[in-house]
Amino acid sequence: MAKPGDTEDSADEWGSTLDGREAPAIGVNEDMLRKAIALNPSIKQGKDTVDIMKELSAAQASRTVAQPQQEAPKAKPKDIVEFFLSAKEKYESERKRITAEKQKLDQEEKQLAPKLVERMIDVMLELDPNMTSPQTQEMLKMQAGFFNVIGFSARKVIERKMQKK
Repeated sequence: MAKPGDTEDSADEWGSTLDGREAPAIGVNEDMLRKAIALNPSIKQGKDTVDIMKELSAAQASRTVAQPQQEAPKAKPKDIVEFFLSAKEKYESERKRITAEKQKLDQEEKQLAPKLVERMIDVMLELDPNMTSPQTQEMLKMQAGFFNVIGFSARKVIERKMQKK
């Protein structure tokens, strides 16, 4: 909550100290440590407060704050020919990467239905191997369109059942 004397500038200043570069060091002082030990005495593990503070200080000293990565500034083109050739090369490279990703996704999509059908057959054989349940029969009717799309059929369940015998 803002105090009466606070200004918008002081709020901006506070925000800027947390942007990664000027982030305040986070540490534990002795008073905080004593309160933590009072709440959880097992923290001591046979050590006194001074020893624990030394360990915490050493750990804090070795901690570094990650610097935000900055993008490399784009160099201004020196020559139009160099720029066009470079742009063409980057375009072709990106196009090849995207084409490869599309092919990978197409392959995954082709495997999606057969994997689902195999899983459905396994579940059917586990839960209703004879497919006699009224619920199974109704689901086969209700979802007939979807089953046709993915290639699931009662015949495939029967064929798998016959293979297992």
